[in-house]
Amino acid sequence: MCRQTGLILGEKRRGKRECDVLLDVFTEVLVRSERGGPHATGVAVLRDDGQHAFAKAATPAREFVGRGEFLDALGQFDGRATAILGHTRWRTRGSERNNANNHPVRAAGCCCTHNGTVVNADELFRDNGLERAGEVDSEILCRMAGAVMGPEGIDPEAFLRLVAPCRGQISAVLVAEAAPGRVLVLKGNMPLEFRYSRKHRVVAYASDGRLLDDAIETGCGPVHDWRPMVVRPMTMLVFRRDEVFRPGAYRLRFIAS
Repeated sequence: MCRQTGLILGEKRRGKRECDVLLDVFTEVLVRSERGGPHATGVAVLRDDGQHAFAKAATPAREFVGRGEFLDALGQFDGRATAILGHTRWRTRGSERNNANNHPVRAAGCCCTHNGTVVNADELFRDNGLERAGEVDSEILCRMAGAVMGPEGIDPEAFLRLVAPCRGQISAVLVAEAAPGRVLVLKGNMPLEFRYSRKHRVVAYASDGRLLDDAIETGCGPVHDWRPMVVRPMTMLVFRRDEVFRPGAYRLRFIAS
């Protein structure tokens, strides 16, 4: 099983010290997530000025976080960052040696991480007439999001209609690169847990809530204001930077199996 982790940032002036604390939490969860995805690791930093940074490689997280491309990507995390997405991949469909199969997946102007398997992805690519760059099934989510892109990013309701025929397991995070202030999070039938901090104006997520709690304590100390955000399965949340603690909520439907 793959694992996801990341931070969704609300509007706030953040200095280097605060950014370093948040990156410590993120990196700690990413490393701890290696057991759920030892075959590849990746990260995306989205910024409100469009200067996004991406890094991924067929290497486990403990090695990846020491690589130059990871450190360069995290160097773009500052007060202009809107989200940081992380993923540790367990090889399913598509070799990790082809970086197009590793996460974050980039296609059709979207960036996506996904935990699960869309078992009918081949059929959905064909039926919807969508292009394909890799073999990984997760790319279908990026392509569907790209097909319903508007001036404010991914159209949530149109995207949900395209996702409905998917069959399998889905929890995912998607961001339109041209609209990095809006983040779509799908909590389907795979684990995804959330914590929030009003002090930092941040929502953190991870496939394993225990790892997230441990990382928060490591990065922030035992006394902090991080609290659980309860999200029911089969829900899509749309986070906006100006109201990060009040995401729009939609019923997520697909053929869960």
